[in-house]
Amino acid sequence: MVFVGTHARGGVSHLLLGSVAGGLVRIATKPVVVVPAGAGSSRPGRDQGFARLLLAIDGTDASLPALRAAIELARGFGAVLRLIHSAADSGQAEAVFDAALAECRSAGVNAAVATLQAARQAGAIAKAVVADATAWPADLILLGTHARCGLDRLRQGSVAEAVFRHAPAPVMVASLNVSGD
Repeated sequence: MVFVGTHARGGVSHLLLGSVAGGLVRIATKPVVVVPAGAGSSRPGRDQGFARLLLAIDGTDASLPALRAAIELARGFGAVLRLIHSAADSGQAEAVFDAALAECRSAGVNAAVATLQAARQAGAIAKAVVADATAWPADLILLGTHARCGLDRLRQGSVAEAVFRHAPAPVMVASLNVSGD
């Protein structure tokens, strides 16, 4: 696992200076935990580890490494795992979400579910994830990434990067590039 902090720059600063955390997430072969500037929790019991894990699932295989990490962490910390997805997801995505929930339950993980009311656009989904993580409140947010680069990233955006730039808690991002060793 790799840990990195972020300044959470936006606008012109982000365009000019880029994001070390964002670049690292795209190339890492291990899950990356991004700790946003000012992230933290004053919630009672927070000093006992991660008690509340929030896993955002997009209905694609890119979610699978984050799901595996979430199950492992939830079991290790005895944490509650909240699985969320967008109401705009397709029927196939619903099937992936249901399978993820079943996998959590078969692993003995205490899992709850929520559906976000967000359009199927990177910015809207990221805002909904951050809002849910704030309201619930999550100690750690987990999500997968497609690790898009170049024109694909410009055209489709990066939900992961938008989440960790505005998150109220650390964010673990795992991509399909993640190796098991």
